[in-house]
Amino acid sequence: MENPRFAEIKLWFLGTVGLIESAMKIPFRNPNFIALTLITSFPLFCMRLIHELPYNYQPSWIMKAIYQLRILTYDGGNMTWALNLTIQILEVYLFCLVDFLSALTTIYAASIICTSNERSTMGLRNLLRNSITKTRWHERMFTFLYVSYLCSLSSNVVDYWRYARPLLSSGCPTPSLRGLHLIVYGVAFAKWAEYSAWWNLSVVVSILEENRGFEAISASSKLTKGNRLRGLIWMLLYSVWSFKLPSLLATWTFPHILAYYYLDTSFLCLGKVINWVVLTVYYYDCKNCRNKVAISS
Repeated sequence: MENPRFAEIKLWFLGTVGLIESAMKIPFRNPNFIALTLITSFPLFCMRLIHELPYNYQPSWIMKAIYQLRILTYDGGNMTWALNLTIQILEVYLFCLVDFLSALTTIYAASIICTSNERSTMGLRNLLRNSITKTRWHERMFTFLYVSYLCSLSSNVVDYWRYARPLLSSGCPTPSLRGLHLIVYGVAFAKWAEYSAWWNLSVVVSILEENRGFEAISASSKLTKGNRLRGLIWMLLYSVWSFKLPSLLATWTFPHILAYYYLDTSFLCLGKVINWVVLTVYYYDCKNCRNKVAISS
């Protein structure tokens, strides 16, 4: 006889697979969605590629800019420190801006297609214009930046436990300590996945509703109540894609260093688009579950 707990987890896993299948149907319901994501993800692709490429493979204008920067900062002093800090701040801001642009347009367009009963016929221009002009950027971007910071900070904490191994710092760690280290890491990683799904869904809530900032996070918590296991399973699957799969596929397919960076960056950008589309479908799945509970009660 099947374990009831295992049957419940299996049901939630199949539900997550259903979310992914629904998300994969969106581009076929409106092929303009593919063109939209290619256009809006291209700045993110360029930023990540330039950041990841070794110096010898950088475009000529980037190498000239680096050379001029070295000339300006050759003398050192406070001017050098201020200039380097300004450049780093601008780089982080541009990264966040192009990442937010990709998330904003993907979520809004996926929402329009997802809520249409039949095959969506909205053109590329309308999809792009509506996703950009019908939302208040600064309010939604604050939520996006806050969520990105939370996810990055919590991920760094989990990685610190994994690699620093504070329980195993002694000369001869016992098997029990090793087991405890793995258990704590597994629990921490699972909690990170659960909270990441909740926090990332708040970005979807912020873009599609009037909530913003902490209000969006609170609304996301209420929305996912009773349906968080699907979000956890999805974030676990997405973490495999974003942390391991792109690099492995790029290494096996194109061992040449330049082709590797192009393919690896493409996989990462594709993963981000898929993540936001699945979370948009997950958002409507949570709303439908709440409506069913409200009707039955």
